[in-house]
Amino acid sequence: MHDLVRLYAMERGELDFSPEALDTALRRLIDFYLHTAGTADHLLRPHRHLIELGPPADCGPQPLEDSTAALAWFDAEHPCLLAAQRLTMEKGWNTPAWQLAWAMDTFHYLRGLLDDHLSVWRDGFDAAEKLGQPLARSLSHWRLGHAHAFAGQSGEARHYLLRALSLFEMADDAVGQAHTHDSLGWVWSELGDHQRALDHAERALDLQRSLRDPVWEANALNAVAWYHAQLSQYAQAHGHCEEALTLFRRHGDRHGEAATLDSLGYIAHHSGNHDQALDHYRKALTIRRETGNAHQEADTLVRLGDTHHALGRDIEARHAWQQAVEKYRAQGRSEEAQRVRLQLNALDAETV
Repeated sequence: MHDLVRLYAMERGELDFSPEALDTALRRLIDFYLHTAGTADHLLRPHRHLIELGPPADCGPQPLEDSTAALAWFDAEHPCLLAAQRLTMEKGWNTPAWQLAWAMDTFHYLRGLLDDHLSVWRDGFDAAEKLGQPLARSLSHWRLGHAHAFAGQSGEARHYLLRALSLFEMADDAVGQAHTHDSLGWVWSELGDHQRALDHAERALDLQRSLRDPVWEANALNAVAWYHAQLSQYAQAHGHCEEALTLFRRHGDRHGEAATLDSLGYIAHHSGNHDQALDHYRKALTIRRETGNAHQEADTLVRLGDTHHALGRDIEARHAWQQAVEKYRAQGRSEEAQRVRLQLNALDAETV
């Protein structure tokens, strides 16, 4: 909108409407963004558990045909979504404040928007605490902990995740417990304690199997496989991956399929089967690009480069690592970018 048009609209709104009428209009606007974001989030991750948003206030969400349209809408409207959540915090509208954080969660992860992800969950957490509803509080503890883990802040992540686990246990919420164990496994793995990570992942797997949710069971299977691989237990890792891949493909979860292919690539690489690793990584990379998962695309590019390097294909390795560095920098992941930059420098030194 042109600045002059915006200014005119603001002035007319202040002159022509009462504060109550303006608040009613703003609530319609917030509900439009919240319900469209909720629809878009479900299109991006159809197997993600839904939260109850309630009926929108005299408005309907924008129609979105598929995940491609959902991602395009998020890309275009992201600044407005952030502004919408800031407005809910200013107005003290706590329910849509934490629900907007939930609705933006998948998009932030796929695009690697670490700072925004953490910021909206800090606000979402505060809103949920003020609201006082048990489920909102439990979910917000879990997702804020996950956001801290996403940003590499393991101490803060453990604080919120352990509290989330306690809240889910008090509520006898097995779904929440399973997801929180999964997040805790990731945190411990990032800290280098892969055995403790495996313990949490196996607990998550037990819970998911009892819940009979095949997609989330597959997610837990892949996590268990990954931590077995980190412990150099490749046979166990491979078996869990194959089981996970079958479930993901059967139920059409492409994000999970890509994650498992990436795990299989890692297992093959570290087992000395580099050609097989390349095949898995390339398939994972294709899916991650098709689904807009820039965050994990960068990670797969690094491992693809590692495998090319192991095969003596330095040109291909350099190309993959350079792409990874560019994506890490675009996502503000400076530590990862520097680590791969050092790999590139070492490769340059080898070829001198």
